Amino acid sequence: MKPKLTTNTIHLINQVQLELTAPFSDRCTLLFAVKPALGMGHFSIQLIEEESPFLIVREWRPDRQTSYPAGIFDLNDVYIGERRLVLLHADYAFIQGIKDLDRGMKKSEGIVLDGADYSLIVGDETIRWILTDQLSPELDAALSKLCALAGFEPGYWK
Repeated sequence: MKPKLTTNTIHLINQVQLELTAPFSDRCTLLFAVKPALGMGHFSIQLIEEESPFLIVREWRPDRQTSYPAGIFDLNDVYIGERRLVLLHADYAFIQGIKDLDRGMKKSEGIVLDGADYSLIVGDETIRWILTDQLSPELDAALSKLCALAGFEPGYWK
């Protein structure tokens, strides 16, 4: 494959976000993605509802040989780590409950200098936010638990 080279980090981040949020299959019914503007921590968690439901966890870290010297990036060579996690019945029921939580966003008074772009996709509905204080306490706690189920450290996504 011919390299697709760029020196523009925005193009690199857009490619990463595209790959993180691409549905694993048409049976993806919930997707939570965290995409920091700069730095570490890009990941997504997808619920795949098959006979035995499972999570797909994708993660990108910019320290994985993504660039050549002088800040040249090959957009065809972006490595996204992917793990498949089998769900226990109780965990599946908990994740199903996220779909029923209030997903309304509060107006935030905060200022973001270098924040993250969060998105939650449930069915055909996509919700985006930039500050975690915009979430209801219930949704905040549920997403924290979802991240813990996916193997992330407490507070990693915030």
